[in-house]
Amino acid sequence: MIRVAVCAVALGVLVAPAAATAPPVGPLPPGPTIPLAAKAGRTFRITVAKPRVAGRVWRIARPYDPRVVREVREGETTTTIWWSFRAVHAGRTTIVLAQTLGERPHAYAARRIRVSVT
Repeated sequence: MIRVAVCAVALGVLVAPAAATAPPVGPLPPGPTIPLAAKAGRTFRITVAKPRVAGRVWRIARPYDPRVVREVREGETTTTIWWSFRAVHAGRTTIVLAQTLGERPHAYAARRIRVSVT
């Protein structure tokens, strides 16, 4: 019984850091706002060019309405980074991307995608 409890505690210690999230992104610089129309039940993809500066990454910077869209997956090619979303229900939300140096909060660039689902 004690062995099971020790294993559970050890597993919790090992899993907890993996569940941690990146710190929130701070103030965003000006950037383009891109309108995007999607139909409910369909998937769509947002793509940005990979940063040219070593160590910089694109990440989702602000919460969006999960009742309207949900992220399905993300990935990268040799030149781009992409996120695939599913349009869930009619409505509007904005997906905000920020380019940061690793997981630091300072944003060097931003993109806002204003999604309208019908």
